[in-house]
Amino acid sequence: MPAGNEFWFLTVSVVGGMGIISLYAAILRDWRVGVYGLIIFMPFAGVPTILLYPAPAWTKLLKDLLFVLPVYASFMLWMLFGRGARKRPGSSTPAPLAVLGLMAALLLVHLLNPRLTNLWVGVIGLKLWVLYVPFYFLGYRLLDSEQRLFKVARLMLVSAIIPALVGITEAVLIYSGFSDVVYGLYGDAAASVTQKFAMPGLGEDRGLARIPSTFAFAAQYSMFLLGMLPLSYALWHTSGQGKRRRRRFYLLALCLIVLAALTSGSRGALILTPLYFFLVVAVDGKWRRHRKIIGVAITGFVLTAFLVGVSATTLFSYGLDVLWKYASVTTPEGLFNEFVRAFRLTWIGLGTGMSSGPARYAFDEYTVKGSFGAVESFYAKVIVELGIPGLVLVLVFFGWLLMRGYQSVARLRESRLRAFGVALLAFFIMQVAYLAKGSYLDYDPLNVYFWLFAGFLMKLQGLERESHGSVEWARRRMKPYATPSGKLVPSLVAKRR
Repeated sequence: MPAGNEFWFLTVSVVGGMGIISLYAAILRDWRVGVYGLIIFMPFAGVPTILLYPAPAWTKLLKDLLFVLPVYASFMLWMLFGRGARKRPGSSTPAPLAVLGLMAALLLVHLLNPRLTNLWVGVIGLKLWVLYVPFYFLGYRLLDSEQRLFKVARLMLVSAIIPALVGITEAVLIYSGFSDVVYGLYGDAAASVTQKFAMPGLGEDRGLARIPSTFAFAAQYSMFLLGMLPLSYALWHTSGQGKRRRRRFYLLALCLIVLAALTSGSRGALILTPLYFFLVVAVDGKWRRHRKIIGVAITGFVLTAFLVGVSATTLFSYGLDVLWKYASVTTPEGLFNEFVRAFRLTWIGLGTGMSSGPARYAFDEYTVKGSFGAVESFYAKVIVELGIPGLVLVLVFFGWLLMRGYQSVARLRESRLRAFGVALLAFFIMQVAYLAKGSYLDYDPLNVYFWLFAGFLMKLQGLERESHGSVEWARRRMKPYATPSGKLVPSLVAKRR
């Protein structure tokens, strides 16, 4: 290696090492710093993979090594020796611990399943199942106040604006005839991130281009945008009584997320984006005040058709065809066919990872022919890996999550918290249904957002109780004083303890 290259390599190594040490120190001091860092990192997690293509395996573990594992260590210390150890009545995280415990035991049993092709497949499968589940508890503990909820939501939304703008710009360039410019930015990784330049036909000699933005493949980008829909909607909805400039910013951010999702090239996003807002209206039950959000979805659909170069009716007809195709998979008959394919492989499970996409790197020829790719539905995948007992436990947990979330939203009275509750509950209804189509919980960033948002949803009712408690405390501490006219006026000046 030339002397100049050695110098730069040494400099980068030293600076990078000091940065990592500083990051770990900050996370160990406060685990929330690691969660914030992960939130900022997730929209750009695919950049190292693109720059170093064909990237080494450690690039796919960057978020785990830099943030996830240090956050878990810091959180455990905080729970054992810090403020988390000072438990208050009602502060425990609501969770079906019996179901989660049985699932953990079942996963350990199937890690030793003799039908596993090799141990690495089982280890990768176990990682996919359990590594990000603790974010449910972290998300619940992270929201210690209503202000923290808005702080985290704003951070996530602002971080999402850059990938959304990049994706929209790429779509404009591709459909304007400058696809070489876009694909040239990705270099050798262009074919990989665009699913080999796939463009499903829409008719009229036009197709939907796969848009990767800052992600390692296009499906990650679309899943990321679907995860941003509840936050962008909730922040826009709760800004109705705020400053006009802030309302305009949140409306613009919401429009960007919607347009980016519709132009991402994902057929699923083309259907799920308007479907999500339909679910929001259905969950909230108040149709009149959602006219603007319906208008945003329709406008985004029309702009997408104009950008692609087809008529709105053509794009709408294509969307209906995709919806019909997805519905045929998620109907009882479609799921039954998927389950039949799974049952032909096993009833009791082949072991963790035996039907997981990320575990394909550890598969041998027998496994590829025997199980990988045999099923598409997440629920059928559960049967292939964990058998009927695993499917029962997964369905019980999802049922508990939706029921508990619905009860929480129904009891919320504070309008801003209710907006978040409606947005998150609609997100989980959509995801639990869409998992019948594919195993999207295996991939970034949905694997993190799913559990983090579940913790948020469960904490909303507690935030409302704490908020009302603080109001009642303020009212009890109000001390009247006399004006010059002799009239008693309440004062918020409290007695010093």
